[in-house]
Amino acid sequence: MNTDLLRKWLNLPPGVWPPEDRTILALANGPVTAAHIEERALAQMEKLRPYQLVDPDLVTEGMNRLAQALIALTDEANRILAPVAALPQIDREISFEVNAPSMPTIAPLVLPVIYEAEIVRRPRRIPKGERKPTTVELVETDTLEPTVEIPEPHLIPAGVVYVPTDRRKAYAELVALRKVIQAWEKLQPQFASPSENLQTSAMVLGFFESVAECRHTIAVHGNTEWFEDHGGLVLTIVRNPMALSVFRMFVRSQRRELAADWANAAADLRGRYLGMRQTLQATKPRHKFGTMLRETQIWMRENPEWLLTTVVLFTFAIGLARTIVR
Repeated sequence: MNTDLLRKWLNLPPGVWPPEDRTILALANGPVTAAHIEERALAQMEKLRPYQLVDPDLVTEGMNRLAQALIALTDEANRILAPVAALPQIDREISFEVNAPSMPTIAPLVLPVIYEAEIVRRPRRIPKGERKPTTVELVETDTLEPTVEIPEPHLIPAGVVYVPTDRRKAYAELVALRKVIQAWEKLQPQFASPSENLQTSAMVLGFFESVAECRHTIAVHGNTEWFEDHGGLVLTIVRNPMALSVFRMFVRSQRRELAADWANAAADLRGRYLGMRQTLQATKPRHKFGTMLRETQIWMRENPEWLLTTVVLFTFAIGLARTIVR
């Protein structure tokens, strides 16, 4: 593997591979925030994307190293701020507001900073002869929660969903809605799992890819009015340039709300798609002959024994006719 090409693409100085975490992200020495680390990782990844078709193996190696450096440095930055997070609950708010003119206008999400940890009280083992202490040790636990499944979509009756009178435009909107659904459901591995902390390079890369695709697809094909009332919490993260940092700041209760918001929006998208398709099918002009032919085909599929009987009678008639002719 020619890692010199990777160094050239990433504008790195010569040396051994893999380089140090700060070197591969082009970070100077000194304290850095998680948001700045993510910004540098995204900038370095964008340098590799033009070469994905030229040398996919080399680009994959570079992407994995960038993701690993991102995880390591982000964890280090969070550990430096750990004493602040260990303080009792502080009454303050963080507001995430991003200007994205091409995306639907969603009100800024205001999240309370809640320092919560699931803890259990476990007495410390006491050696013989030592006096029993009056305090207990706090041990953190990280229980895994199941992935939130998409609820059964509500079937919208034909005629309720708005469908353009121009059928060509209506089918184009149906195709665009299907693309939005596919991009939205690619968020499921990360957004539908309250326990997912993105601790591996594969999960980090998958997060970046799915968020970027969803952001682009909704901006191009999304219905602005519809998204004003659906998936607002998910879109707050998707629209944010520092999506990974915002996602990892969410505590467990907020992650549950995020998963429920994603699942409900996915079900509503599916219901909207089914309603549009049902309306188009119900209003499709049909010719009398074509309708009769389709009904005959359906009847023959449902009653195959009559087809066999017809073939047998037809064969018998041919044989009888030939016998009479002789």
